[in-house]
Amino acid sequence: MHTRTARNRAILATAAALLGAGLATGTPAEAVSIKPQQAAVTTTTLHPAAAHAPEAARSGWHLLWGPKTHTATRYWATHDFVPDTRHLAVNFGCWGHDGAKMKADIVRTRDGKVVKRGGYDYCHDAAQRRLDFNSAGPGTSYYMRLYLTGPKHSMWAKAYDYHG
Repeated sequence: MHTRTARNRAILATAAALLGAGLATGTPAEAVSIKPQQAAVTTTTLHPAAAHAPEAARSGWHLLWGPKTHTATRYWATHDFVPDTRHLAVNFGCWGHDGAKMKADIVRTRDGKVVKRGGYDYCHDAAQRRLDFNSAGPGTSYYMRLYLTGPKHSMWAKAYDYHG
């Protein structure tokens, strides 16, 4: 009888942990009625993506630098960031809603060459703008030049690379 109570407590603890982690489905009342044979099956079926977790963690956009802000100005050259893939994207924006316009350029650090030019767009209370560069050299250092026309405004920026 003592072994059965310990086993039931272990099953209940497992069910509670799964419910707390948001991995189990059903109500807590159903968790109480789990049999030992079902617990093993349920545990293995609840984690099918665990084998692919390292691959899933590598794919997608990864933050390289930022988000950083700069006080009210009309020009900002950011710090360097180094992608390790060919796909680089920068997000930027400025606060304000008075006709000021902002643009960003992506610049290769070693020679100062502008590798991607952006167009001017209005500052709309920190609305996010994006500039993509899909020919980046992995391991090459880049930075952004942010320009503002009109009244000075505070700016923000960040950089990502894509692992796919």
